[in-house]
Amino acid sequence: MRFLFAILFGSYLFAASVLYQLQDINDTEIANSPFDIVVTAFSKDVTVDKNLTDLNLKLLHDKNKTVLCYLSIGEAADYMPYFKHEWIDENGMPNDNAPAWLGNENPEWEGDYKVRFWYGQWYEEYLKPLLEKIINSGFDGVYLDIVDGYEYWADSDNYTDYGGVEKLLEGDPINDENLSANRMIDLIVKISTYAKSKNPQFLIVPQNALKIITYDYRNLYFEHIDGVGLESLFYNETKPQNYKYRLSLAKKFKQNGKFVLVTDYVDDGSGFVGENKERIIDFLTKALKNGFYPYVSDTSRLLKSINKISFKLAPHFNIFTNKFLNRYNIGIGSGEGIDFVGEDNSTVWFDVIDLMLKDSELNTTYYNNIKDYNLSMMEKIKSNLTNADFLVLWLTNGWEEGWFNTEKLQNFLDHNKTLIFNYYYFGDVMGGDEGFEYVLLHKDEYLKNSIKVGEFLSKLKGNIAVVMEPEFNKVWIKDKTKAKKFASILSKAIENIKSKADVLISIGLMDTGRRDGNYKFEDINEWNISSNVISYLEDKLDFITISELVSDFHKDTSKFPQNFVVKHTYDETYLDKRIANWSSFLNQKYMVPVLLGYIAIPEDSWNDLNGDNQVQQNEILKNGWINNSFRVYYHLKRDKKELFEKGLVGFAPMALFDDPQHDINGYQYLSNNEYHIGLIHTDALDGVDLHRKGKFFLKSKNSITLLDVIYSNNEYQVFEKGWNLVSLNKEMNLSLFPFIWTYKYGKWYLKTTLDINHTFENIDNIEENRGYWVYSDGFYITGFKYKNIDINLTKGWNLVNKTDDNSKIMWKYDRGIWYYKGNYDIDYEKFYYLTHQEGVWVYK
Repeated sequence: MRFLFAILFGSYLFAASVLYQLQDINDTEIANSPFDIVVTAFSKDVTVDKNLTDLNLKLLHDKNKTVLCYLSIGEAADYMPYFKHEWIDENGMPNDNAPAWLGNENPEWEGDYKVRFWYGQWYEEYLKPLLEKIINSGFDGVYLDIVDGYEYWADSDNYTDYGGVEKLLEGDPINDENLSANRMIDLIVKISTYAKSKNPQFLIVPQNALKIITYDYRNLYFEHIDGVGLESLFYNETKPQNYKYRLSLAKKFKQNGKFVLVTDYVDDGSGFVGENKERIIDFLTKALKNGFYPYVSDTSRLLKSINKISFKLAPHFNIFTNKFLNRYNIGIGSGEGIDFVGEDNSTVWFDVIDLMLKDSELNTTYYNNIKDYNLSMMEKIKSNLTNADFLVLWLTNGWEEGWFNTEKLQNFLDHNKTLIFNYYYFGDVMGGDEGFEYVLLHKDEYLKNSIKVGEFLSKLKGNIAVVMEPEFNKVWIKDKTKAKKFASILSKAIENIKSKADVLISIGLMDTGRRDGNYKFEDINEWNISSNVISYLEDKLDFITISELVSDFHKDTSKFPQNFVVKHTYDETYLDKRIANWSSFLNQKYMVPVLLGYIAIPEDSWNDLNGDNQVQQNEILKNGWINNSFRVYYHLKRDKKELFEKGLVGFAPMALFDDPQHDINGYQYLSNNEYHIGLIHTDALDGVDLHRKGKFFLKSKNSITLLDVIYSNNEYQVFEKGWNLVSLNKEMNLSLFPFIWTYKYGKWYLKTTLDINHTFENIDNIEENRGYWVYSDGFYITGFKYKNIDINLTKGWNLVNKTDDNSKIMWKYDRGIWYYKGNYDIDYEKFYYLTHQEGVWVYK
């Protein structure tokens, strides 16, 4: 039993997961679950009317489960075999036949009766025989409930003389909580002493009643227990509660070497979305950061079945403590070394890490040897790129450790950045109908290489992730038999890597859904095909990686190897929304975070002048698609709260520099745009030059670069052609827009650059807390400065800037689509967050 071993030797080797289930028990289901610790009843029908349990404890132990048996020591239950119904009158009250230790029924739990737990008869005749059965059956410990029963008997309000229901008997600890608490401690000491005399490794785990340690003047409690269980620590069902005092007590258990199990009943049954998801994640994060072992249960508190969300999340607890997976990150993809031509025509390898760390040096003798080296341009790039959170590097078939400068990689990690390695061993060669046979043929070399990957990464210390086979979802994974075999190979490779190195593990998907002109109609069937592999690996995955390559035109994969081309419009792709929906789909299905591991948006467009459906050089319009790069990156950055809500933990452009060698002599999916996969354009020629010279320019619009939009701390604002519902600031050049409207105090106001007659009142000045309808003649991006100004809403409709007001109805408008937030269930896409740049209709 893995967990039991860790406890006995005082080493908490992992974040254990807990299952707390007392009804409708299926031991086979529990054995096949991912939980390490199981708190359950003695038998499947809850009672202990057997000498041995009917649970298959051997099966559970064979699956490394530590199994604790629930035992109430502060209440008696009428379904237990010891309970005699002749003790109870027709009103459910104890009568003259009842033993002296039996108190009245718990009004919150029908059939459960308070007991005077300090009576020797209660322990000797009832608890001790139950405990013996539990020990003899092979349970690993007991989970003692109603320990807080001591509070009940000390409270005078529970006695008839003070309006309660209990008759005051001689020896009752009325108004003496210290006495009552120490009587409970004595009972637990008895239980522990007896149990450990039978089995020294038997675990004693009381539930709740943390305050009891404040009465333990004899220092017995910690000596005789192994851990503690808590309920409703951070939430009272769906409501947050003040947990500081109980948390401080729970920490004392940890400080005294005891493990802490926490069950919060926070799942309202609405699924892993919205407020329910936010609440569940908050509970798990708080519990795990305090070193506790958590279980998410549903708000019914009945503990009747395995909670589905807990089942999914149990193998993935590092999600909630890993800094990379708990925030929205923006990174960059690259080779660690970027190849430039030297003055002597040698190759000068520029280390991209020098652009990402503030304390690195760019003005070196080595770098100054780059032909046409532009130091000031490099420094400008660095001023943005130091804000990047992570770097994506590639391990392709044939990779060597010498490709990397491990000293610089470690320095990068020491700066609290994250390294992600795309392990692309099989690469494109596993595509096509014969790709599966290729995988089988090279399986042994692949598995051997995975050990090499683990050994290499073991030399690095920090936050590192490995993405297994980015773009793995090739055509043959539709065959479930082949997919399962492929998953088994990946599983072994993951085990090889994890046996050597402490890294996060992901798997990479390429978007193969159809693009039919409306982002709402992605091909969910296509996205689901990857489950043929992921379903066998999901317990091993810390996150899922997705990738997007999209441009105005690309090769028609259905007609490969011919050079026929498919052309797209931005409206067909609407890429940031597509990414949001795909992330949400995967996050809800697998309940792990999603990373946009790379995205490439080449900027050229194409006009098929001769109608042959093939690209000629004279048909390419340079920078014809640059607007779409700005659109996508702007929204991926601006809408980070919304995207994080949908499960996306960040994104990385595929490359920093356009690459003249990308897919040389291979199948260029992006056709003549294949070179343009980066953020910086160089003077190298696609497929002609092997390396870059120092002449390059930053892809830009209105003097704003893609690097500025993605990495700088400045805010920007995009105006689409047509109507935009936005906020404005006074420093903008508003003469660019022919129409600007706003609405306040029940009236419309207008500002126009056109010489037209109108009867509307003029907009005399821009109010930075107001929303505006702005008409733009074309795509435009500009800087944005925001001042946080309070908003006073009037009764009725208000057109304002971002508001935190909990109004009944809110509407926003983005690229031709309305979004809704409010208390009414209406058929419009919902939104959760607003940004400074947006305007919004609010009804008060």
